[in-house]
Amino acid sequence: MLNRTELEAKTLPELIQLCQIYGIRPEGNINDRNSCIKVLPNFPRQAILEFRKGRGLQYPKLNEVYNSLFAILRQLGQPTDAQLALMRATLQGQRKHIIKLRCFASGISAS
Repeated sequence: MLNRTELEAKTLPELIQLCQIYGIRPEGNINDRNSCIKVLPNFPRQAILEFRKGRGLQYPKLNEVYNSLFAILRQLGQPTDAQLALMRATLQGQRKHIIKLRCFASGISAS
């Protein structure tokens, strides 16, 4: 992130581009350099404060994550012998494909 001095050295189009890259709207007039310079160095702090206040993204509750994953694993069940064989064959095919790609990239013949 740029500090205030670095931002003040930027032209208005560069400041507007930075605002657009980060998806930030300057307060007031977008064609005012000071509006862009004011908002750009402050958005990381604002984002962290909002996170801590419980706005927007939230910390996941570990026990809820664990319970959800456990429920998914229970629902998946155990694969049959035929399903295991299909998984192994699929993985083996992927490995061969990856080996061929590596050989092609390095110019080695994959036999």
